[in-house]
Amino acid sequence: MDLKQTLQRWRNEDRLVLDAACQRNVQVLGVAAWAMVALNVLHVAVFAVLSFDDPVQAVWARQIAWAHAGMALLMGTAGLWTRWAARQPHASGLRHVPMLVCAAVLGWAVLLTVFDQTIGSHINAFINAAMGVSIVFLLRPPVVLGLLAMGWAALAWALGGTTQDPAVLATHRMN
Repeated sequence: MDLKQTLQRWRNEDRLVLDAACQRNVQVLGVAAWAMVALNVLHVAVFAVLSFDDPVQAVWARQIAWAHAGMALLMGTAGLWTRWAARQPHASGLRHVPMLVCAAVLGWAVLLTVFDQTIGSHINAFINAAMGVSIVFLLRPPVVLGLLAMGWAALAWALGGTTQDPAVLATHRMN
């Protein structure tokens, strides 16, 4: 089977399962959103109470706390949206919302990873977010590949602005 036939098969399969996939994505987003609210509120509490003698680390902790507060707000909004969407008779018009949430999560992870560069050279936040959005939602392979490619490109661009040392950029890692 060549690429053109594979893409046509994916389109046909997508049409067959579109409504069910949309309903499932809305349900999963509803559960995941509230779990993410709790996780981010916990992070806000932890990073808000941390105190550092080093001003760089103190600024880093505040940035991380604000970033998690923003994500908690976004996920809370997504959770409320899912309650509204669950009452709608046709969810197929809502199929782009999980993709937009995935894009927002990846963008947030890039920001969080840039903040983390002030104290280390790890990219844990982005890796965790990329894995999460890839596992949680039923999105078509080209959509997921596009989102992840744009996310990695944004991460590479953003990290290029934080570090001028090519050796450090080439060795970003998971802790």
